[in-house]
Amino acid sequence: MDSTGRSPSDENHSRKSGDGMLFGILIVCALVLIGLNALLYLSNRGVSEQLAQSEETLRQLKGKQAELEFKKKQFREQREQAEWDKDAVCALLALCRSAEDIPSFQSDHVIASKIGEALILYVP
Repeated sequence: MDSTGRSPSDENHSRKSGDGMLFGILIVCALVLIGLNALLYLSNRGVSEQLAQSEETLRQLKGKQAELEFKKKQFREQREQAEWDKDAVCALLALCRSAEDIPSFQSDHVIASKIGEALILYVP
């Protein structure tokens, strides 16, 4: 026994139990870190999958947007052509003074034009 009343075996035992406790704490910390790493991996994988789905949806939407822009352009061109055709036919009909002056348009459509209060109709 030493002057403090402890035997050398008691000191070795307390040192070993302290080392064992420290080792246990290190094991617990390592397990916690492994668990957090696995959680982050799974979380990142889920985010990656969602990102890939979002990118695919965005590609589809951009394709639809381009298609709609093309159809809008076609519609605008058709509307402009129809407006030009209407103006041309109305201008031609405005020159006619009698039924004999009206040309044969070879069409089944009724053509109408309002000039002031008068309404002019061409019925095939």
